Amino acid sequence: MPLTSSTPIVAPVLESLPASDDPDWSLADPDSVNGWSSCQDLENVIGMLKANLRKAHILTTSQNGIIEGSRATMVVQNLHLQKLNAALYGKETEKTSTRTLVIDSSKGQVYSGDAIQEEIHAQEERKKVKAAEKKSKAEGRAAKKEAQTKLENEWKVMKATHKKAMKLWKINCDKLSGEGVPKKHWPKAPARPKKPKLPASLEVVVDDDDGDDEEEDENTMD
Repeated sequence: MPLTSSTPIVAPVLESLPASDDPDWSLADPDSVNGWSSCQDLENVIGMLKANLRKAHILTTSQNGIIEGSRATMVVQNLHLQKLNAALYGKETEKTSTRTLVIDSSKGQVYSGDAIQEEIHAQEERKKVKAAEKKSKAEGRAAKKEAQTKLENEWKVMKATHKKAMKLWKINCDKLSGEGVPKKHWPKAPARPKKPKLPASLEVVVDDDDGDDEEEDENTMD
């Protein structure tokens, strides 16, 4: 059966041990046996050992079965993941064809040297235009990123300056209040700065991440 995108990955099976009494592992301790025991005591010990060995056998058999099943599942999952990794590698290393198609197979054709040369020239021109557009977009993104970094630095300085001005204004107001000066004669609070914006020519530039990051509110002050 070929592996396709619709083939599900084998889900892990989480099994637990069957409900049963655990063996009395203290019987394995040599110190639990007294130096002298009667025949009846030894028979009782042997009986307990046999019973607990049966319990231990059931426990280890169950554990081995769970381990074996988990290993088989991991082998199948590993094969699936290897196929997926190979498919991703092929997709990542896929190269754009550099061959030039000089025949439009969707239409009837009359072959001539001039027609072929014209089609080759047209395709070359389209490639140049596409390459120029790609370069222009890359340059636009770089310019936008540089401008954003510059504006963010300016915004930090503006916020720091405003914070300092507010602190001095509050100190001055407290002083005037202590001197009994009416509030109407107090100085006005420093104006809140507005966050600088990108030029309109850069606002339309599409980022690599499709503009997922939301811009900070221009009136937000830390």
